[in-house]
Amino acid sequence: MIRCLTHQEIDKRWYDALIARCPNAVWYARSAVLDVASPGWQLLVDDTAEAVMPLTRRRRWGMEYLYQPYGLQYLGVFATRTIDDALCSAFLQAIPASYNLVDICMGPGTFSISRSYIAPRVNLCMPLPKDAASHRAGYAKGHIRNLRTSIPTDVKWSQELVPEEFLILFQRTTARRHGGLRERDASVLGSLLKLAAEEGTLRWMAFRRQDQLLAAMAFVHWGGRHILFKTAVSEEAQTFRAGFHLVDGYLAAHAGAHELFDLAGSVDPAVARFYKGFGASEVPYFRVLINRLPWPLRWLK
Repeated sequence: MIRCLTHQEIDKRWYDALIARCPNAVWYARSAVLDVASPGWQLLVDDTAEAVMPLTRRRRWGMEYLYQPYGLQYLGVFATRTIDDALCSAFLQAIPASYNLVDICMGPGTFSISRSYIAPRVNLCMPLPKDAASHRAGYAKGHIRNLRTSIPTDVKWSQELVPEEFLILFQRTTARRHGGLRERDASVLGSLLKLAAEEGTLRWMAFRRQDQLLAAMAFVHWGGRHILFKTAVSEEAQTFRAGFHLVDGYLAAHAGAHELFDLAGSVDPAVARFYKGFGASEVPYFRVLINRLPWPLRWLK
């Protein structure tokens, strides 16, 4: 039987210990991350299957609904055994009826049967290279050409940043190119970066000219997975192909770790091609959209 726990009822030590035992565990699912990204989250629990599903909720127009928090690519069902379609479907059916709208993303391996309310999305992942000497062996030819672009002599590599300066660059580059970043989402992003920095899971690769930050990538390393969390590249840095150099530098620095490099995918075809050019393979995950809102509200989400 699957039961629903309110936020106050969740034993977070127990929850985090269970997540750590799940083969499909990801940093996004940790309680501290959820507390930042979706305060007041609830939890579905199947004690027999040793499986859980965080419920990230929000209130609008006087109604609560489930949503995918900013910065968290997917959540879904996490279990100590291999998950399957039946288990995930049971969790979806157990979502309280009070949530008339469900718009969330569930992780890889969640569904094997097509349904009208499920839309596949694509993540991109690859093993970290075996060694730094041959780490470019799987790169596309175009990526090799771009990496021949020289970095200006007055531009230096950096792995020392603070979240605040990254957020400033992100807001005037990546966020602006995609229509801007809402104040609420900017606050969540800043808090997630600070959390990762405080817990020691945050890694940086960046380019500076003296004190000026030109380009940076934030990575999160947890549970044998290196997630390319967020990227910010200025127009000037694009001229010397900073994005190519930053990913390449990270792969070289962590070669031989026998861990997974998670580029987090993209719905933008150009960004997806950029990631694939490093040798990443497609890994499907799923958007779940269940809309039970009354007819006048159904199209206003």
